[in-house]
Amino acid sequence: MAAFFTKFCSQAAIVFLLVLPSLVSKSDAGSIVVYWGQNGGEGTLTETCNTGRYQIVNIGFLSKFGRGQAPEINLAGHCNPKSNGCHRASIGIKNCQRKGIKVLLSIGGGFGSYGLSSENDAKNVANYIWNNFLGGRSNSRPLGDAILDGVDFDIEKGGPHYVTLARMLAAHSTRGRKVYLSAAPQCPFPDQHLNAALSTGLFDYVWVQFYNNPQCEFSSRNPNAFKRSWNRWTSSIRAKIFVGLPASRAVAGSGFVPANDLINEVLPFVKRSPKYGGVMLYDKFNDDKSGYSPKIRGRVAGNYGLSYEADANSVADYLWNNFLRGKSKSRPLGTAVLDGIDFDIEKGGPHYDTLARSALSTGLFNCVWVQFYNNPQCEFTSSNPNAFQNSWNRWTSSIKAGQFFIGLPASRAAAGSGFVRSNDLINKALPFVKRSPKYGGLMLYDKLNDDKSGYSSKIKGKV
Repeated sequence: MAAFFTKFCSQAAIVFLLVLPSLVSKSDAGSIVVYWGQNGGEGTLTETCNTGRYQIVNIGFLSKFGRGQAPEINLAGHCNPKSNGCHRASIGIKNCQRKGIKVLLSIGGGFGSYGLSSENDAKNVANYIWNNFLGGRSNSRPLGDAILDGVDFDIEKGGPHYVTLARMLAAHSTRGRKVYLSAAPQCPFPDQHLNAALSTGLFDYVWVQFYNNPQCEFSSRNPNAFKRSWNRWTSSIRAKIFVGLPASRAVAGSGFVPANDLINEVLPFVKRSPKYGGVMLYDKFNDDKSGYSPKIRGRVAGNYGLSYEADANSVADYLWNNFLRGKSKSRPLGTAVLDGIDFDIEKGGPHYDTLARSALSTGLFNCVWVQFYNNPQCEFTSSNPNAFQNSWNRWTSSIKAGQFFIGLPASRAAAGSGFVRSNDLINKALPFVKRSPKYGGLMLYDKLNDDKSGYSSKIKGKV
């Protein structure tokens, strides 16, 4: 983490509590995906995408296909495809896509009549999907003329021929427009229906269903089953992997994870993986009821980033006018003028944060709070303090900044690793870092966990 202030940091030692969300991060740091289509009370696609909560929307489901059947899409209370009543969905699909939100067709689901009896059957279904929902042509497109971004495999039954279906659909990407493939396997590994298809490496996203499967769901009493399953999926499948969860207790028999548990226990663990993609929620109707995605959105670290220099200039102007000393009619936090901007870039190495390296090298940053957590190779431990000391020395000698802070979790629950007991901080870590003229103090993540642990009260006088 690094912070740029419009005035220099105070030269006194400071304990910082991170209370503002990150403003700049990798665009693929994490997204929220939602299923839409199985309840007429969840609003339209346009309304769904206008919430700003989701980066990918799966339209579910094409629940009848294969085995010689005429394919049918089922959108429950939204519309009747048999009377062409679902054509108006094109308006919503295009509105979502204009906002940069991907819209996929989900095939399969927990109910319906589907399956693939042979390779030829799979090829016929692939041709139907291409011509009726993707970039092909047909006089009977169920959702109108909108071109969906890809296909989601929510396969819970059927034969072994989904490999052929995936290959046929992926082959259309060579025609100029990417066809995204995603899958929603059950968390027991390997998935009995999709393992062969997933092993091809053709899938861009895999949202593993960590619900209705007690043997690999998350529970705060026994998180190891979930962690072992997550590690198995991320080490075995070439794709961005998402934590698939029910959006409320009502929507699944088991596997609901309270928002605080997701934020404090699940996300710190899964974010260690470079394959972490975000969170998938089933479904929009239940998310509206529970308010789940607004509670977790800032921690999933979703849809923001800088793609080119002009983009950075635009974001800088926005920040100046809406949070600093510029002028805007739509200042989100009102008329208060903030003191500066914190850059929380959440992926990188133990010494040089590779995503912030060029920015930190400018010498423009007043304060840098280095995250000595979720990085075992440079965390402090009382049994082996050298790794931490070497990393601290490297940071303070290499980066031009006014002050450096030890970044720590405020409780064990706030991070996967790196928590330092207050006595160890006071008696071992602080005496070492205070030798540096660049020592600035301590950053704690975050206020909620500090309130619960009382950490800052224990160490404040020594910092």
